[in-house]
Amino acid sequence: MAGQYATLGVPTPERLVERAYSIVSSPYERELEFFFELVPDGELTPLLHRLNPGDSISVRKGPQGGA
Repeated sequence: MAGQYATLGVPTPERLVERAYSIVSSPYERELEFFFELVPDGELTPLLHRLNPGDSISVRKGPQGGA
């Protein structure tokens, strides 16, 4: 649904780095799709950018927000 977001996270040796990202996929799709831009000095986007297919991330249970 438009306006919904989910909190994504990547574990590091120090802690779980989390940020909220808007869901861009349709509510009728089985998979969630997110859009993010690489922020070279950011805390999370460089970690997301380095992930490979099959790597795991955390997603907090249930989308938040609404239209």
